[in-house]
Amino acid sequence: MMQRALFPALALFAASLPAGAEMAFNPADLLSTRDTALAGAMLACDLGVRDPDAADALLTGAGWTKAEDEGSWGYASENLTVMMWTVPGFCMVEDAEAGTTAFSDTLLGLANIPPDIGTDADGCTTYTYDNGVIATLNGPGNDPLCTSDTGAALRFSLPN
Repeated sequence: MMQRALFPALALFAASLPAGAEMAFNPADLLSTRDTALAGAMLACDLGVRDPDAADALLTGAGWTKAEDEGSWGYASENLTVMMWTVPGFCMVEDAEAGTTAFSDTLLGLANIPPDIGTDADGCTTYTYDNGVIATLNGPGNDPLCTSDTGAALRFSLPN
């Protein structure tokens, strides 16, 4: 009974937050712990697509292994990888174990304000946030595979 009364109050509170407060958690608090690293990586990518240097500081500060390539940085922690451009525009989180359902559930659990949910040209789920960031959910690898039980990727981009 208490939970039923509490949920509408929490929903009302969340709806009253400003548009800039879309992500409810701090990535630095989540990146260092295996149980929360996926959520932290998603938040770091939400930042990294707009400010790669700030996301780089978060990921390296949390002890993720960094690899540099021309125009991009890659990070690894156990079965998770993050890749982003060194300039704003693109960031990707990939997990070799978690499937697309786990990715979707984790991403939606982080947001104070639910994103607009749609599909891209390949039929994969997209999440568009008020700040303009678009996250596209795929299976692992480069081929457009929209669902997967083992392995998933979330690609963050800015609108054209």
